[in-house]
Amino acid sequence: MPAVGNEREEERVRSTRRHLIAEVEARPVEADLVIRPVTLEDADDLAALMVDAYAGAAEAHSAEALDGALAEVHKFFGGLYGEPMLDASMVAVAVEGLASASLVSRYQGAPLLALLMTASVWKHRGLARATAQSSMNALAEKGETTLALIVTAANRPALELSEDLGFCDFTT
Repeated sequence: MPAVGNEREEERVRSTRRHLIAEVEARPVEADLVIRPVTLEDADDLAALMVDAYAGAAEAHSAEALDGALAEVHKFFGGLYGEPMLDASMVAVAVEGLASASLVSRYQGAPLLALLMTASVWKHRGLARATAQSSMNALAEKGETTLALIVTAANRPALELSEDLGFCDFTT
């Protein structure tokens, strides 16, 4: 039986958030789907994507889960995570709906990758990378030089992707 102190330390490490930053650099994007800027009309589809991406396809049709996700999407559009930068927030569109999304806001004066999500059936196909890079390309076009990201230390896939995109720990 593990010691209680060790369990607490493991939980602390899992919940630790890493503050990352990347220099914005325009790069080619490879994707099999159309990637376009997000619109306010995407809210319901973003909520369904969020439930599927974070809870799995089995929960994607749960009214309670969809209501909670829609509330989160409205928080993004309403500015809780900073002023939404819709022209730099990207979605990958599949026939069946949104496959991936990269939502960017201006938080404390700088662009923040507030949400990055991919539908379960589209994971491991490069769509998170494609939407995130498309967001970075849009930011570069606007003259932005950095993009921040806050990620939980236990989220290994997100940390690996962020490293590939040029994110590194932010120190003041």
